[in-house]
Amino acid sequence: MNETYSYEVCACIEFQGTMTRTGESEGHYIFDVKTTPFGKWYRTNDNHEPNAIKQSDVSQLPYVILYRRKKKLYIIHNSIFF
Repeated sequence: MNETYSYEVCACIEFQGTMTRTGESEGHYIFDVKTTPFGKWYRTNDNHEPNAIKQSDVSQLPYVILYRRKKKLYIIHNSIFF
């Protein structure tokens, strides 16, 4: 029996701003997070409360991507069980 895991994106962190030559940053981190169990996306940062967003509005240029492991799958002789 083989165990296989599948993953889904549950959060994206994007930096909007600039970096100086000394490595200091000026700007904001934007955090898009997917709730469970309903799968709705929300956006927040250090200046705003979370607001609902469409999946198509989730960051396309994330600095960090977080994944959530979904249910484990068991593969037995070409059959899949959850």
